[in-house]
Amino acid sequence: MSLRKLLLLFSLVVSSLNVSATHLLGGEIIWKCQPNGTYKFTLVVYRDCGGITIATTPQTIANNAGVTITCSLVGISDVTKSCYLGTDSCVGSSSGEGNMQKYVFQSGDVTLTGTPPLSGWHFTWNSCCRPSSITNIISPGNQGYLLRAVMYPYSPPGQGSALSAGTTSNPTCYDSSPDFLEDPFVVACVGQDISYNNFGYDPDLDSLYYQLANPLQGSYWPGSTVTWSTGYSSTSPLPSSAGNTPANVDGVLGEISFNCTQVGSWATCVSIQSWRCGQLIGEIFRDIPIVTRSCPTDTTGLCSSLFVDSPPYFSVDLDTNYTFPISIQTDT
Repeated sequence: MSLRKLLLLFSLVVSSLNVSATHLLGGEIIWKCQPNGTYKFTLVVYRDCGGITIATTPQTIANNAGVTITCSLVGISDVTKSCYLGTDSCVGSSSGEGNMQKYVFQSGDVTLTGTPPLSGWHFTWNSCCRPSSITNIISPGNQGYLLRAVMYPYSPPGQGSALSAGTTSNPTCYDSSPDFLEDPFVVACVGQDISYNNFGYDPDLDSLYYQLANPLQGSYWPGSTVTWSTGYSSTSPLPSSAGNTPANVDGVLGEISFNCTQVGSWATCVSIQSWRCGQLIGEIFRDIPIVTRSCPTDTTGLCSSLFVDSPPYFSVDLDTNYTFPISIQTDT
């Protein structure tokens, strides 16, 4: 084969990879402390229903704790908007509508040893690329994702040194990360006052604090922030010009509110910090876009007769596998 043909073939392959990679919408990483002293990590990845499927092969969470964390697929589910905005199914959806599929990858028991450094053990997963429909960053198709979570050291009151995660023969984990009770809310109507909550919780009953954070890109920690378009930033990822109410997060309650008058898809990232006895002990991040769309003004006949709307509920049950035995079950 001639050099010219090889170069042409290479350019076609690279082009197809860049186009097909824009199916990814974001995700999050969490960990749970197991009764046997080990940790179980969960990687959640969201894809655009209108794009190609995500690989279901095992995924690796990179880290600076000196361990191998391999996560295998455990489930796929739809995360779709209400019938008020159209279809409530992933099947037949077009790209950019905000309909998603949720891919959940989970590790086996992972043993961490020693204590995290002051900057924490950081756990990351990266991929390319962000959807070309993203409105608030420059050349989104050339910017990828670096999902992350951070586990910090913890010194109990009166104890001079940080707790150890134990040894290989005697693991003794001391903390579970926060988690999200709600799947990400990504679709909103333009010109309406919107309030929603990711409903963070902590199985150890640590105090939680919410804030907007930088969406990251790069192959490894610490990566770099995405390149924002003029007028946007990590703390102001939605339009803030006249007529808009900028995105705001209640640090204590986690409620996110805004009113956006522009149609678009906006890169955002929300962090949940867990605090114990005044010490930051863990932090997770949900990197996911918010889609704003024009919605019907006529409220007649918007929902299919087959659509069933049921109120949400939650129950609190005992779970003796954890130090603080509370398990919250939800129906969203």
